[in-house]
Amino acid sequence: MSSYTHIPRIYICSPYTAVASRREARRIAIRALEEADEFFDSKGLAVELFSPVLANSVQYADRSYDEIMKICFMQIDTCGEIFIPSAKTCDLSLIAGSKGIGLEIDYAEARGYKIHNCEALRREKFLQNLKGEKKMSYKTELQELQRKLVEIKDKKKQAQKAFFKIAGEQIQDDFPFRLIQENSFETMVLSFSANGKFKCSKTITYDLLFLDNITFRLYHEKGQTEKVEKAKKSIKKLYAGGNDERD
Repeated sequence: MSSYTHIPRIYICSPYTAVASRREARRIAIRALEEADEFFDSKGLAVELFSPVLANSVQYADRSYDEIMKICFMQIDTCGEIFIPSAKTCDLSLIAGSKGIGLEIDYAEARGYKIHNCEALRREKFLQNLKGEKKMSYKTELQELQRKLVEIKDKKKQAQKAFFKIAGEQIQDDFPFRLIQENSFETMVLSFSANGKFKCSKTITYDLLFLDNITFRLYHEKGQTEKVEKAKKSIKKLYAGGNDERD
């Protein structure tokens, strides 16, 4: 009575379209067979190895990509198990970037077939996804920060203009004329004038008041120190949160 020993047939995945040439793809396929042979031999398993790249690249060279993948799926069915090569065979990025290998893995998983040696590929895909997420998050974060910066600048200008209006009302008896400007450094210059003139002359000068990055210019006739100091005091008090009642 003869006994029959089942020898598993293993479908050996390897990149094809992700490789520069058919010749190089066949070389990689041979290395994938060698890696698979070493893998199963180390486990003491007797298996038959099948390479779709070596079997199909010439025989079905005139077929479309979709037709080739249908053939590959049928070949996976005849095997029932697949093997994924690692960096021992080729650069893992070629394997991770192979659309065909991805489809083969999906098909095998959907059919419940055993997938051998997939750990290295999982790590590579995880690292690639992580890098992609970091790049995306960095870009998104920078764009979000830029958007917020623009919003902050706009709100800052609005607050400065509102303060300028209130400050002008506070000192309007002595400085009834107003002019608001923005210099090349995006700093607000808020100018008040006692007589409507915003240029220095023989009789007109100005005093400066700095509050954070807001610059106040108080144009007045020379010799009006008391009026200027009174206006400065009122503006400082208002800026610090004091009421806007006139002294």
